[in-house]
Amino acid sequence: MADGSSNQQHDHKQEHEQEQYHNGTHHDLTNQSLHPSEEPYQPPPPSFDDEVEQFFITLGELHHQCSSTHTPDTGVPSIALVQSIGTLCETLFQHSKALQLSLGNSTGRENGTDPQTDTEDVHTIMAQNCHEKCVAAFQTAISTLTSPTTRSKLVPDGPQHVIAHVVELYLYICSDDDDSKACIENYGRYQTTLLKQRIKSHVATLVSLRRTSTLRKIPLAELEPAQPPHASTITAILSEATILMQPFQNWGVSTSHPRISMLCEHCLHVLDVEAQSRATTIGEWFRADHDLDGILTSHTASDATNRDANRN
Repeated sequence: MADGSSNQQHDHKQEHEQEQYHNGTHHDLTNQSLHPSEEPYQPPPPSFDDEVEQFFITLGELHHQCSSTHTPDTGVPSIALVQSIGTLCETLFQHSKALQLSLGNSTGRENGTDPQTDTEDVHTIMAQNCHEKCVAAFQTAISTLTSPTTRSKLVPDGPQHVIAHVVELYLYICSDDDDSKACIENYGRYQTTLLKQRIKSHVATLVSLRRTSTLRKIPLAELEPAQPPHASTITAILSEATILMQPFQNWGVSTSHPRISMLCEHCLHVLDVEAQSRATTIGEWFRADHDLDGILTSHTASDATNRDANRN
């Protein structure tokens, strides 16, 4: 009797489950995982070894991108290549930072102990090694983006904000003050080169007019009567300098990082000095082209003659 009753209960249970399945009320593991009230799946954070692997993959890609700028086919980096280098530098920075942070999240520390195990020692050495490689890779990237062979290509259309961000990240991770100072000075030289490149066409136009004036023995003012060439060239120099200086003025006000502040102050200073130097040179050309010294001498002699005549 007991066996018969058990079989009847089992049959009723199967019939009930089949009824639930057909009515859509049956809950299996698949339905539970798709239930709208369940939280979406969150993958676990990458392990230390995974971070190291991704770090070296990114490092290899960055070295490849930097070296490709010196191939005979390209010669100089394109806009897409500059942006790619910037993205890889950002990714490399994040991986290096994650490795440094992971050293403080070991299992031993979470349990209230601080065992100096061989594994932890190896992780510390590996993280430090990755950090040093990250610093060296940033130095290579900055050199690639600001080297003399690439500046002419970057001037009219280069994404300057990308280069500035790479320099910013380097100043964050660089622990050597001398290296950071060298980076700031190099970036300042890069900015002055940008200014020279941007005003090159304006200065070249003035030089061509001066040469024509000399060869044809025609006053420079008669060649360009509507727009004085010296004044327009000085205006162009000061305008281009202002365009380059404005981002550093805004950046310097908004940052609290001492190295970034030093970078902004240095770039503002060298751009101002370069602009003033170029404008002074154009002013000297104006003085020579209009024979201001001769006019001044003539007026001085005339005034002396008039004074002598008045005495007599």
